[in-house]
Amino acid sequence: MAQDITSRKIVTDGAAKLIEDNAHRLSHSSDNLPHCRAQKSYPQVSRGVSRGGGQTEPGELQNNPANTAVTDELLAHEYFGHLSRFANLLFWIFGPLLFAFYSVQMGMLATHYPGLSWNFAGTVFAVCTFNFGPRAITVPHLDFGNLSWGWCTITALGKFNPNLGGHLILWDLKLVI
Repeated sequence: MAQDITSRKIVTDGAAKLIEDNAHRLSHSSDNLPHCRAQKSYPQVSRGVSRGGGQTEPGELQNNPANTAVTDELLAHEYFGHLSRFANLLFWIFGPLLFAFYSVQMGMLATHYPGLSWNFAGTVFAVCTFNFGPRAITVPHLDFGNLSWGWCTITALGKFNPNLGGHLILWDLKLVI
């Protein structure tokens, strides 16, 4: 058990450090900061497969070359692979029917569009977003492009004092975690 806790800490601390160490390499113009979900200005980059914004077919989210290079490195790092597999496992355990639905949909999408690249092999999530803080604070929001009754995973990384911040607030459920 102690080794498991230590290895989880290595992964989460390592992932947080990678994000912190690479934030300076991002390219963001002032017109996309702050973004619509942010309470404060901080860069964020989304990667994966999506359909929206006028697209008629699913496709890979486009970013400028600098941001693509940074997130390519993060997506390829074992820390983020571990986090992805852990999120997938938790989803499978706590929402097995919804997980199965996501799996079938992702399988059909991959079969119909074999040229698409996925962030992580075997995941049921099509997109991930990296928030390059140092503090990521969002406003209450709904993601209308998502499956309305679906789930997403949120992974808080970094060091924080839970008496001062680092909370996940689920407004609709009236929960503060």
